[in-house]
Amino acid sequence: MAVVPIFGDQPANADSVARCGAGLSFRQPLDTVSSESLRSAFLQLGAKDSSFRAAARSMSEKIKDAGGVHVAAQAILDAASAGTAKGSLGGA
Repeated sequence: MAVVPIFGDQPANADSVARCGAGLSFRQPLDTVSSESLRSAFLQLGAKDSSFRAAARSMSEKIKDAGGVHVAAQAILDAASAGTAKGSLGGA
């Protein structure tokens, strides 16, 4: 992945992708993104001997072993429900 974060949680997600080795982060996009830097990133990411592919495969396996998309989606829904319940109690 080539990650170009703009706002919100995107910079933290870009850092995570780079830290696990599954991609490259343009953490400061206004200073680092250019046609040449993107071209270079895509060439690195697309290389047959790229370590990025192995890291992405490894992360995919970890996600699958943890329960995959369904478990992740349920965890998000549970957290959102807990946050909603807490928010409604705060006003009572």
